[in-house]
Amino acid sequence: MGQKRSTRDTDKSARFKKQKIGDPRKVNWYKNARHQQQFLCTGQRGFLCTTNMNEKNAVKEAKNLLSEYGEDFEISTRSSSQPEEDISKDCHVVDVDKSSELNSKNAGIEDEMAEELLQLRSVDVVSKFYSVDTGVPNVVFVTTKVCDPVGLAAKILEDIGQKKTQKSRFLLRMLPIQTVCKATLEEMKIALARIYPADLKSGFNSFQIAYKARYNNTLSRMEVLRELADLVMKENSFNSVNLTDPKFTIIVEVLKGHCCMGVVTNYKRYKKFNLIEVASGFDGSK
Repeated sequence: MGQKRSTRDTDKSARFKKQKIGDPRKVNWYKNARHQQQFLCTGQRGFLCTTNMNEKNAVKEAKNLLSEYGEDFEISTRSSSQPEEDISKDCHVVDVDKSSELNSKNAGIEDEMAEELLQLRSVDVVSKFYSVDTGVPNVVFVTTKVCDPVGLAAKILEDIGQKKTQKSRFLLRMLPIQTVCKATLEEMKIALARIYPADLKSGFNSFQIAYKARYNNTLSRMEVLRELADLVMKENSFNSVNLTDPKFTIIVEVLKGHCCMGVVTNYKRYKKFNLIEVASGFDGSK
């Protein structure tokens, strides 16, 4: 009897410890999977936002701005990229001659379905925006599924500058980022070649590289500028560096072990994509 009691006691204690402690590897796996999308990682695109006061309110302002302009921007870009003939083929169109054979109720339903289907084809799903942690104070990153973050940022800043309306209090700059890579020179060159605009490959173009590193001491500023500039010059020998009023600006933002990159125009006109300064109006620079 005593031996059976000891066996039962050991079994109960083992089950109790297993339920109480659990498998730490399993817990950590679920924890990492749950928080994986909350941090900056390679392959993302979106907007690099800076603030000097309150990150939480700055994220709210950035999401509100992007949501306000994002839906109209998606509609305009999709409608301009898809021809009208393709839209008419994809969408259900009610035949006017055959509609007389149907009763008015069914015809009205089909008309409504055709309109709804046309809207779904042109808009699909409105892109959502999520903020992720960069590990750098006063710097947040808002990811997006919008294919052209540069165009969306230009639309927002152009509207603010034309109307001279300040739409942010805590949000200072909102830089469009086309890709995120590891903060190594080789990965940065590969990322730049991936987002290289077609206009830089032909004609006479001027460019500059806007480089800034935060919490990173491994990269050399001069080496990065030299290597990236050489890559642009090799693509087109007519390209030239212009630090006063360039046509293209290559944004290179290094945050710890990651690098955010984007190629934009009107960098000076949009005052380095500063929402507060653009709200005072444009100074006539292109």
